[in-house]
Amino acid sequence: MPPNPNGWHVQIACTMSQIPEKHLTHLIMAQTFTAKPRLRLALKRIALILLGVVIILLIVEFSMRAYFTFFGTLNDRVMYVYSTQQIIESGPGFIGLPFVGFGPSPQGLGHNHLGYRNREIELEKPAGVFRIVAAGGSTTYGAGVGPDETWPAQLEHMLRADYGYTNIEVINTASTAYTTWNTLTNFAFRVVDLQPDLLIVYHATNDAKARLTAPACYTGQTPIRGLYDGMWRTQGPDLGPSTAYRYLAIGRGWMPNPIDLNSWVLPVESSVGDCATDLSEEQRLATNQPVFFERNLRNLVHLARANHAEVMLSTWAYYPPLIKQDYWRGAFDEMNGVTTQVAGEMDTLYYDLMANLPENRDYWHEDGEHQTAAGTTEQARQYAAFLVESHVLPTPQP
Repeated sequence: MPPNPNGWHVQIACTMSQIPEKHLTHLIMAQTFTAKPRLRLALKRIALILLGVVIILLIVEFSMRAYFTFFGTLNDRVMYVYSTQQIIESGPGFIGLPFVGFGPSPQGLGHNHLGYRNREIELEKPAGVFRIVAAGGSTTYGAGVGPDETWPAQLEHMLRADYGYTNIEVINTASTAYTTWNTLTNFAFRVVDLQPDLLIVYHATNDAKARLTAPACYTGQTPIRGLYDGMWRTQGPDLGPSTAYRYLAIGRGWMPNPIDLNSWVLPVESSVGDCATDLSEEQRLATNQPVFFERNLRNLVHLARANHAEVMLSTWAYYPPLIKQDYWRGAFDEMNGVTTQVAGEMDTLYYDLMANLPENRDYWHEDGEHQTAAGTTEQARQYAAFLVESHVLPTPQP
């Protein structure tokens, strides 16, 4: 008879059945007592591992917090250390402004006491001074360059140093994310107090992006029209207490970056309702024509002239090789066409920077919209030469 393949089960069963119950109980208890030390040892090892992980995390946390606190920049402390309340109390880069929406904070780095990214000036224009105010978004504010490297700052330096116009001031009244809606209200409620003699308007990209709003919310009597960033909120973004986690979460986009202007605004949907749309960016740009951009430019000209200021409109320059989508290049060109049209019809000073700025890669950051210091220097140089040749400036003082 062939051996039973399961015979060992039978043998074990028989063997177990032959062990007296008393001895069997002792055997089970012995095995149980043997297993308990092993379980305790395994749990102890797990606890030690977890304790080690916690200690390592605490070391990383306190090391990063100490580094960013004592050796990091202000932006580092805002991003990784400060609470939302501390950010508000320490003076964020931007604050909410009545009627305007928002603007640079007087406590922000590189901002003067009036809240402009500019050297200190007096609100009341000194006698004999010719004041030029520069208006625009981040490409005038100077995102990516230092306060002294913005084109308004360099324009003042060149007019003074190269052309002898020591009685000229150029004031940078721009802000990151400003559209012509912001510039129009900012001029009416704040800039007019500077008593400007000349307003230079350099806008396009933010107004083009405002056209990405759903068509139903862009036109008609909806409350937002060109609003694409949202409504300013004073409570600020929700931030976790852990420096290490914030470093990871902000870098990966899990948490809002507190130095990003958009972190301080409520999205349009939260402010006024649903503005969702199934249309692509290209379709929205084609549907939402730049009617408000044109209207705002015209109103700016009227408002400036009503307050005894001349106006210079400039086309907005970008670097085509870095703008990948054809429809965005088309939208920027369309906005520049509106600027050219308004300047011609309203007989303002006009400079075509897009046509005259050399196509030099060294002038541009990676987005093809914001200029490096080399680009802003060239922009200021061309503006200075144009203003001198236009005879709009007063005679230089000796």
